[in-house]
Amino acid sequence: MKKQYPLGIKSNKRREQLFNHYTSQAHYIADHEPALVQLVTLITDAEDLRALIDAEGIIYSAGLMKRPHPAVAMLRTVQSGIISYAGKFGLTPSDAKALSKGVEKDEDFSAFDDL
Repeated sequence: MKKQYPLGIKSNKRREQLFNHYTSQAHYIADHEPALVQLVTLITDAEDLRALIDAEGIIYSAGLMKRPHPAVAMLRTVQSGIISYAGKFGLTPSDAKALSKGVEKDEDFSAFDDL
């Protein structure tokens, strides 16, 4: 039986590969699937943009003028999104450290704290 992938993942082998990798982790929570789909999509978009930049260069000629390749700005935007999502999944060192501490309970200083 073929595995069912969410929309945005299916029919793209690299996305399926990344999705399988992240969903096979012990700490995977199915409720986070929409965010995981977005993270995987951003990663593959970054890979595609990097391949385009590597093939065409960061500068292109427009007549006599040299201009930065639009894919460079697009890559920076995608990379920013990856960093944001990676932090939410605890994939950056600082976020992993913060998540390992757990959630602290706020103290109740109200007049009703003894109830």
